[in-house]
Amino acid sequence: MLIHGPVRSGKTTKIKSVLENHPEVGGILTPDVDNLRMIYSISEQSYFPFQTVNEIDVVVIGRFRFLKSAFAKGSNMVVRDFEQKKFILLDEWGPLEISGNGFYPYLNGLMKRAALLERKWLLVVLRSTILNPFIEQFGLPQIIINSNDFEGIHSIPGAY
Repeated sequence: MLIHGPVRSGKTTKIKSVLENHPEVGGILTPDVDNLRMIYSISEQSYFPFQTVNEIDVVVIGRFRFLKSAFAKGSNMVVRDFEQKKFILLDEWGPLEISGNGFYPYLNGLMKRAALLERKWLLVVLRSTILNPFIEQFGLPQIIINSNDFEGIHSIPGAY
């Protein structure tokens, strides 16, 4: 399932408010905390650094500097939760992943595997400009929700 919307439109905030306390939801969100992007583990309900201003071992995209180690750590959380939860959030699949970087090397196989399973839902958050390249890469998902019409979340079988 894909949840898409414009850049900085509140996708992460909306998703967190609706799904964060659902017992069958795991995965990661990437909210801004004190003007820096963090990774939030839904199952652990904890934050860890993602964006940095000082570190050296980083991936740079636009004005953002992301810790390389955070991609591995966040991906490990997604994989772990994939084994334990019914709904797994991945926020956000962006230009880095479309180009084969970021979370892509860690989660490409999981994305393909999730499409084959009936009782698992991988909820991928992305900006609207990435929607078509994502579909070209992974195929058309069962459900696509525009974050401006987030009531569509109730169309996920078994979510509520």
